Amino acid sequence: MTLRLTRTTISIALVAAAVGAGAWLAVGDAGPRGTSTAAPASDPVRHAPLMATGPHAAGLTVQARGPGGAELFSDGSMLLPLDSYDGYGTDVNESLIYRAVTKVEQRCMQAEGLTLPQGWGGNYLPTVLPPLVYFGVATVDDAKTYGYRLPQPVPASAPPSAVPEAVTTAFYGKPGGDGGCLQQAVATLDIDKAVDAYGEVQTLRMKALDDTHQDPLVKAANAAWSACMKTAGYSYPDPLTASNDKALLGSGSPSSAEKQTAAADATCKQHTGYEQTFMSADATHQLGRMASEGSRLDQVLKEWRDVLDKATAVTVAT
Repeated sequence: MTLRLTRTTISIALVAAAVGAGAWLAVGDAGPRGTSTAAPASDPVRHAPLMATGPHAAGLTVQARGPGGAELFSDGSMLLPLDSYDGYGTDVNESLIYRAVTKVEQRCMQAEGLTLPQGWGGNYLPTVLPPLVYFGVATVDDAKTYGYRLPQPVPASAPPSAVPEAVTTAFYGKPGGDGGCLQQAVATLDIDKAVDAYGEVQTLRMKALDDTHQDPLVKAANAAWSACMKTAGYSYPDPLTASNDKALLGSGSPSSAEKQTAAADATCKQHTGYEQTFMSADATHQLGRMASEGSRLDQVLKEWRDVLDKATAVTVAT
């Protein structure tokens, strides 16, 4: 099962490696450079998707809109068509599953006379990776502060070393046993169906992303971005090469050189409309994958709805 990722100060190199292994994504938009070469889906909403609105935090503004309802937000995060087939793809549905899982785990622990440790409830559910998975740093402010790293928050979960062994055993179960309170939540919510559905969507996302990197519009955007970077004194063929430059990234906090490079990177993205172009292409390629995988997506939605129905039942129960 995919573990919930914590926001630590890791470089884009590590994030990109996670994506290569099938990590979780969420992106979208419309670009000013024309139409992508991928064939659009003839009926992208025929499956009555789960999502009606974007999954993003309050206070963000939509910078651009694109094919299949794709949207680009002010922090560089995006909404893409395949997010409509992901039960974790909106704050509403993600919160519903998280609350239901946590409620089952809490009741199970209480039945053992124990308390669920802070931050342990549902901490194995997937979470959305940031925009730098796709094209590196997205905003100048982030670049100046974090370089090519992720912000590091105050830890929210109690570390296993600080939790009594009896609590850990009750939560995870004994080796060869029934799996403990975690497994009880997984079984109650049918989380295995969510894992299967999520995996199907991830496969389509990865295929569309591969297509996007080969899209002529994205290649042209890479060239325009690279030319902009050269005027600032940097030589990189594309944004991900810059954000994975091992000579630039160290193991400690981001250096002044890294922050300066990242700031130039984000500025060139703004000047060339890079993000809009990339997302428009990715959205179009996702629509193409959706059009050819109707039966798979029908099954994905069925599995998600089963999980969401069970989550609703758990949360409304007294």
